[in-house]
Amino acid sequence: MKTRKLALPAVLISLCALALSACNKADDTATATEQSSPATYAWNTTLADAAEIAKTNGSDIYYLFTGTSWCPACITLENTLLNTDKFAETAEKLVLVRTTVERAVADNTEETLTLLARYRVSAFPTAILFDSEARPYAEILGASDDPNEYLARIAEAQKTKEERDAIFAEAKSAPEGLERAKVLASGLEKVVAKFHEFYPEVIAEIEANDANDELGFAAAEERERQLKAQSDELQKLVEKCVGENGERTSPEAAAENIKTMSEFLERQDLQPAVRQAALRFIGESYGFMTTMPVRERVAKIREYFKMAVEAAPDTRTGEYLSRAVEYYDDIIAKIDSGEITIEEDKGATTDQDNGGEGNGKEAGKEAGSGVGDNKAAEA
Repeated sequence: MKTRKLALPAVLISLCALALSACNKADDTATATEQSSPATYAWNTTLADAAEIAKTNGSDIYYLFTGTSWCPACITLENTLLNTDKFAETAEKLVLVRTTVERAVADNTEETLTLLARYRVSAFPTAILFDSEARPYAEILGASDDPNEYLARIAEAQKTKEERDAIFAEAKSAPEGLERAKVLASGLEKVVAKFHEFYPEVIAEIEANDANDELGFAAAEERERQLKAQSDELQKLVEKCVGENGERTSPEAAAENIKTMSEFLERQDLQPAVRQAALRFIGESYGFMTTMPVRERVAKIREYFKMAVEAAPDTRTGEYLSRAVEYYDDIIAKIDSGEITIEEDKGATTDQDNGGEGNGKEAGKEAGSGVGDNKAAEA
C-alpha cells in the first residue's frame, strides 16, 4: 500500500477571526485604502464622501471590504470582475468605496476596526450595499468565478431594496395599529437582519403600532441586540487571546486560549452563532497544540468543528465547517489504515497533502479567517 507523509494543516488566525463584530467605537468616516483598478473606476476614500455623492445623485453605495495577498477570494474578485470592463455598466450606477483589511489585527487602523465592528464584517471579501440615504440594506459575501453571477447578486439585492421601498410607501396609507405594523415589518424583512438598527424610525413606528408585540417583532429585535452584544464580547475575548499570546501559535498560548474560551462556553444564554464561533476558536487552537500527537490533535480539531456545526448548522460557517469535518474524518481514517503516515512537528505546520486542496483544507482556512460568518444574525 502506498503511503503519504502528512504534516497537520495549521489553522492560523487572521483579522476578526471568529468575530461576529469587533469592539472599537468611532465615527463612520474612517479612511479606506484608495486603490484604482485597470478599468479606472473611481473608488471613494471614505463612506462620508460616498454618502454625499449618493444623496446628490440618488445612487446606491457599493462598499467593499477586501483583503490583499492573504485573501484568495479577494484576489479572485479583483481579477474576475473589478479589474475588468465587465464591471463598467454596474459601476456607473453605483458610488464605490473600498477598505483594504490587513490580515493581522495590529496592522489595521482603529478606524478600519470600527467599520468592521459597526457593520459586523467578518468575511472577506464582503460588499455592503447602502441606499442613497446611506442605510445598509444587503451584503454580497465572497467572490465568484463567474462575474455575471456576482453582478446578478448585486442586481437582485437592489431589486429587494426596491421592494422594501414599495412596502414602506404602502405603509403610509395603511391604518394605524397592527395593520400598519405588519406592513412596516414586512418591509424591514427585506433588509439583512443585522442592519435593522440603521432603521430606528421604522422600528419605533412598528413598536408604537404593536404595543403588545403581537407580531413578535420586538422580541426578534431584542434577540438581534443580544446577538450583537454577545458577538462584541466574544470579539474582545478573541482579541485579548491574540494580543496577549502573540498569534496564539505556541502550545502554551493555545492551551491557555482553549481554557479561556471553554470558560466562556459555560454560559447558558449564548446565541447559537456565538457558541459556534467559540467552539470553532477552540478547534483552531488545537491546531497549535504541537505537544500533542498529531492523530490526537486532528481528532480534537474535528471534534470541536463538529460541535460548532451542530450549534448552528444553517450558517455559512456551519457549511464550511461541515466540509472541514469531512476532510478530517478522511485524514483520521487514512492515518488509522496506514495509508497516511504522519510527521510529528514542533511548531506550526503547513499542509503538504495536495489531497486537501479545495475541500476540507480550504474550509479550515475559512474557519481560521472568519470567512462566511456574516449570516450568523440569521441563525
